[in-house]
Amino acid sequence: ALLVLLVLKMVATALSVGSSAVGGLFTPSLLIGALLGVAIATVASAAGLPAGNVLLYAAIGMAAVLASVSQAPLMAIIMVLEMTLNSSLLFPLMIASVLASMTVYRLQSTSTYPVVSQHFSRSDAWFDFDNSIISQFIVPGAALLPEESVRKALAVSSLKRERFVYIVNQYGQFLGVVSIHDISRKILDGEITLDSPVSVVTDGDFPFICANQTIREGWEAFAQVTLERLPVLNNPLERKFLGALTKTSLIQKAKDFI
Repeated sequence: ALLVLLVLKMVATALSVGSSAVGGLFTPSLLIGALLGVAIATVASAAGLPAGNVLLYAAIGMAAVLASVSQAPLMAIIMVLEMTLNSSLLFPLMIASVLASMTVYRLQSTSTYPVVSQHFSRSDAWFDFDNSIISQFIVPGAALLPEESVRKALAVSSLKRERFVYIVNQYGQFLGVVSIHDISRKILDGEITLDSPVSVVTDGDFPFICANQTIREGWEAFAQVTLERLPVLNNPLERKFLGALTKTSLIQKAKDFI
């Protein structure tokens, strides 16, 4: 009789929720949990296992199913304790509710309550942000050899719409950057000409990040400078230029949990 009632209640709840009828899952989860708990305890007792009072399993089943449906194990534990006024059920309720909630979470099932789903989505996005590496977000960056002309640096900057042009040697090692503002100022002052090599205006002391660093570390690096892009190198020793990391890509990545 318990199993028949359990199946009928689950079917009725599925039909009600699936048809968008007024109802809910809160009360049905309590009844389904109670029926499931008593049914399992009855089978265990009939099999000769030391189940004890099978009615206590109704409360444990209520907490487990409610925790899995709502993904709020603490709420389920407190509610069942208030309903039973039996403090000896605390540890069984804790074990059942946490295991049920973690099982549903591992199965990536959505919660009944949007606020809980949003919380888990933000938590996953935050974890992904902290553990993703910069190499996944590298974009191409304009790079010139040190012997190339200032004229070409201005042309590349205008084409790419970048304030800085990166300078690399013939082996692809990062040497620094040239600033278009510095070039313009020195040309106006007569210090250089358009045919001067970019090596004369290269800034070798320019911040950079490495490809194996996390996005969180990239975010912290941008917080220390007023730049929209940072050059990305393979490592601090070889200094091979790989591309650039943009502040926009980090903001787009962080907007899922901000």
